[in-house]
Amino acid sequence: MAISRATAHKWIRRFLGRGTGTVATVTGGLAGAYYGLDAIPAHWTQPLHVPLPGFDGRALHLADLLHLAHRLETAHAGDLPTDRGC
Repeated sequence: MAISRATAHKWIRRFLGRGTGTVATVTGGLAGAYYGLDAIPAHWTQPLHVPLPGFDGRALHLADLLHLAHRLETAHAGDLPTDRGC
């Protein structure tokens, strides 16, 4: 079942406003997977970061995360099913 972009944005805003970070993260991940990175507003992706414990405050930001995702996809391309069921 597909949902519209407006519906996805509505639910993400609703969950973010209620402090349910896990649900918002999953909803945002699903929306991003379905609509693509370009459909996610830049002001949502710019503050993304992943702190790296033990690396003196170093964090991965969006460009780093995209590079890592690409490397993982390339390294494990044969492990993924070819039909995503979409």
